[in-house]
Amino acid sequence: MRGRRGGHRHPPHRAAPGRHRDGCGHAAGFFSGHWDTLLAAALSFVVVAVTWHAHHKLFIGASGYNATIFWLEVVWLAAEVFLPVATVLDVLGDGVGRAALGTYIGDLLLIVSTMRFQGVVLERTGLVPRSRGPWWARWHVVVTWCVILVLALTFPGVGGYWMLLALVGALVVRMIGLSSARRGSDG
Repeated sequence: MRGRRGGHRHPPHRAAPGRHRDGCGHAAGFFSGHWDTLLAAALSFVVVAVTWHAHHKLFIGASGYNATIFWLEVVWLAAEVFLPVATVLDVLGDGVGRAALGTYIGDLLLIVSTMRFQGVVLERTGLVPRSRGPWWARWHVVVTWCVILVLALTFPGVGGYWMLLALVGALVVRMIGLSSARRGSDG
């Protein structure tokens, strides 16, 4: 639109239905209408925080890194950044779709696998001290997420509840570890 002096004039602002005059939507309506999506986003953030913390602990004692660690780090970071996308795919779907659920769980499997391989490379190159304990104590998380992925793809109707097996697996390994520690101190 041209004004009287030939300059451009902006069209009058009209609020769209359901929007305030300032152009912002009704926040309360958005939050109440999308509580499940927001809850999933919050859960996604918690998952990222937990995996980031485990990743941080992996590198606390490291004396350096090499090209293999760097490229594993790139893969790990890409999987971490993709997690919210996988979350949205799962939320936007019906919650039981193989593709969305497999994408989310597969991404978590990639995150934990990459961290485990980083640990192996760090140990084998002498950048961290070798871990003590049985091999399965270091690999149980990867194995558990492989089982969860297979079960979720085979029986998608259960949905994300398959991921609760990760908690069960962690508890079982912890109980076995405590039992072994007690036996070792009794002897």
